[in-house]
Amino acid sequence: NLICPFGALQRACGKFAGIVKKVDAGACIGCKLCEMACPAEAIVVGENKKAVIDSSLCHQCNTCEQACPQNTISYAKRI
Repeated sequence: NLICPFGALQRACGKFAGIVKKVDAGACIGCKLCEMACPAEAIVVGENKKAVIDSSLCHQCNTCEQACPQNTISYAKRI
């Protein structure tokens, strides 16, 4: 993410994106399928068994969304 020019640009601009990938924490079951599918390592399933997406690392490739069995990942406005 830091060596690739796209990764560096995404890291700089992703922090300020208005619409980002979000996880519905209430529906997330903590299966880690999204975490394993993410090529950018932007998703972490924490101790609370809920996935969190770091928008500054996310490449917006939708791989996580396709891997999620509960359909909990979608675009949302940054809060």
